[in-house]
Amino acid sequence: MIKLKKISLYNSPVTKKEVVIERDLSKNFLILTGYNGVGKSRIISIIYQAACLVRGVESPINRVGWVAELGFEGGVEVRALKMRGEGTAVDGFREYVISLIETDISLEQMYSDVESHVKSKKFFTNIKSNGDSGEATAFGCSGVGALSEDAALEFGASIEVVAYIDEQIYFSYEREVSDSVFKGKANIDKTLYTLFFDFLGRQADSNEDSKRMVFSLLDEYMAANKDFDPTKASEYVNSKITNEQLFGASHFYEKSPVFIELNKFFALTNRKLVWANGHVAMKVNGGDPVPWIAFSKGEKTLVALLMTTYLYGASALFVFDEPDLSLHMEWQKMLLPALLSLAPNAQFIISTHSPFLVMNTNSEQIINLAKYHKEA
Repeated sequence: MIKLKKISLYNSPVTKKEVVIERDLSKNFLILTGYNGVGKSRIISIIYQAACLVRGVESPINRVGWVAELGFEGGVEVRALKMRGEGTAVDGFREYVISLIETDISLEQMYSDVESHVKSKKFFTNIKSNGDSGEATAFGCSGVGALSEDAALEFGASIEVVAYIDEQIYFSYEREVSDSVFKGKANIDKTLYTLFFDFLGRQADSNEDSKRMVFSLLDEYMAANKDFDPTKASEYVNSKITNEQLFGASHFYEKSPVFIELNKFFALTNRKLVWANGHVAMKVNGGDPVPWIAFSKGEKTLVALLMTTYLYGASALFVFDEPDLSLHMEWQKMLLPALLSLAPNAQFIISTHSPFLVMNTNSEQIINLAKYHKEA
């Protein structure tokens, strides 16, 4: 897992000023606080967009007018910018920005030319732009400082950022299946559906009994058939094994760490998250299970945050923008301990206004962004 050590921003969140945040690597959580308008959400979106640019992925978040330098363990730096470029030919603009990224010029000159903030080293660049008829309404460029182009590409491909922004979960890398199925505007229901898909795969993969059963049936098929036909082999296995045997009984899901953490929240109102009829549901006062699609916004948000952390906590950097908004204050108090339990080695960068969210673990570094505006 790549650890982020330093965040340097220019022209955002403070206009024409540099903001530098040194990460305390002994803490899992970097908490961004401060009054409205100090740039908490903007920093969250910039880190996510920078990761998308490095990986060559189109970002659904498009905040412009910023430049950033992210410093990672091992001395590797990622530089990225996203600016407006109205009326400029895309190809010409691309070449122009790349030449600046790779040229040893002063920061002041570089910013005045392209409103960027990069230091003087050779960087291997990746640029994205959008627009019609050869004109870009906005453009983005990124670079990775490394010993070689191959090393830069390898490092860039290893950066995984998972963001919670405007009540949606976003990934800085392509997810071929879910991206193809759910083209168009994202929403929390689409997000949850794809998370449950990944959850099923995780649980099935960890079910050693079902894997042994499948391999045993394949051995039977091959012993009885001289030529191996994948389609017929699959049909044979499916005819001999039930879905419950293959994917696990309901208790197999309900005993997972994420169900256990979620049920600490739901137990406050005598409810229980269960696996029923092939999907996530809620048991309320002993009645019939209520399917997840009928959950409240706060319940869906909580499930999405914890499920995301459980599934990707081994490799991802999480950036969450005000995850507490839809949560009761008691749930807010419980949120960070739950995230830490599910991903004890992960880094989280979280913006919040809530005093209830913070100071519930011993692993929080708190930054009040108001101080940077006072110093400007």
